[in-house]
Amino acid sequence: MAIDVALAGQSLLHRPLQADGKGLGDLIDGADVTLTGFEGSTDVPEAWTTKDKTVHAAPPGAMASLRRLGFNALALANNHAFDLGAKGLSTTLAEADVEGFLVAGTGNSLTDATGPAFGRLGRCRLALISCDLGPQPDIVRAKDPDRGRMSRPGINAVRIRREVAVPADDFERLAAIAAATGHAARIAKRIQVGYQPPLRDGTLDFFGLDVVRGSVPEERYGVDAADADRLHRAIDIGCRNADLVVVCTHSHLWAPEWSDTPEWIRGFARGLIDAGAHIVVGHGTPIPQGMEIHNGRPIFHGLGNLAFHTRRSERYRQAGIDVWRGIAARCRFDPEGRTERITVFAVDVSAPNAGLDSSAPAPCLLSGEEADRILRDFYARSQLTDVDADLSGSRLTLAFDVPGSMSC
Repeated sequence: MAIDVALAGQSLLHRPLQADGKGLGDLIDGADVTLTGFEGSTDVPEAWTTKDKTVHAAPPGAMASLRRLGFNALALANNHAFDLGAKGLSTTLAEADVEGFLVAGTGNSLTDATGPAFGRLGRCRLALISCDLGPQPDIVRAKDPDRGRMSRPGINAVRIRREVAVPADDFERLAAIAAATGHAARIAKRIQVGYQPPLRDGTLDFFGLDVVRGSVPEERYGVDAADADRLHRAIDIGCRNADLVVVCTHSHLWAPEWSDTPEWIRGFARGLIDAGAHIVVGHGTPIPQGMEIHNGRPIFHGLGNLAFHTRRSERYRQAGIDVWRGIAARCRFDPEGRTERITVFAVDVSAPNAGLDSSAPAPCLLSGEEADRILRDFYARSQLTDVDADLSGSRLTLAFDVPGSMSC
């Protein structure tokens, strides 16, 4: 029997949604798995905030409104999951348990946070994995017991190394500045006494930025090998114990044009498919990016928002950034886990009310010319040369040659 998986963008909630599910009917009706990213922390009075701005505390009942809307799975690893520290994180997990969600990406230890989380949703035995690519401070990372210390609650954080390559002449100028200001000597002393690890060969620490020689100026990103191995092991465990493995990533390491996907993130996502994931879902950017098919399986690089209760609405408007239109997708898999069909929808994102109501409007699927425009833009940003695509009826439908699809 076929399995249907409905995927939506991130849900950032400051109020419960006026949710009865009708506006998302074609996306979620009859789907086995219905997933969104819950971006935030459930509010609890006795919790301390862990930062001074952009704290997203969802009121009690906000998560329940997602359940009423029709969702049954949540990706929790993101840059706001630890806004209220360990107390907020545990409260979020407790509320998710009460509401019957399958959740992944946070926990009371690294082992708990890295997943996979298993659950039977409809006809599907699902393995859900959620991770955050940063940038994040160390304090948000979950840890297992070590050297007599207790485990630390937190998120499944994949550490990313960032460096900048510059031509040789520029490298020498930066090195001279670091030496003249005393920064190079300060770093050397810190390394000598063990305050920080030695620099990699050919690397300059330029006031906290790793700089290397290259033919042209460019940013380079590398995924921590231990974190990548841990993630791939989780996928392997999921493959051996579930019908489908879904991996959700969250990142704020965006390209200058937010609708573009950095090439290193594309490569990282392809590696997750190669490790056995059936779907990779990207969250983080508040506007949609494109998708691609790798070895017969979908990678959604960025679905944008489902609900976005931001306090910066006017700033987004002034900057010409449309955070109120998202993408959602319904994926059908055959009993062997092979992709049969994907239907992509345009979403009218739930924005905060202008008034003082205790709830916010629910998101809904768009139709007509606006939906067609959004889907055409999405298709243009995607790499879909190996599938049959049909854009009609306010939806983009992708058909697959099932026998040629990759198995787990």
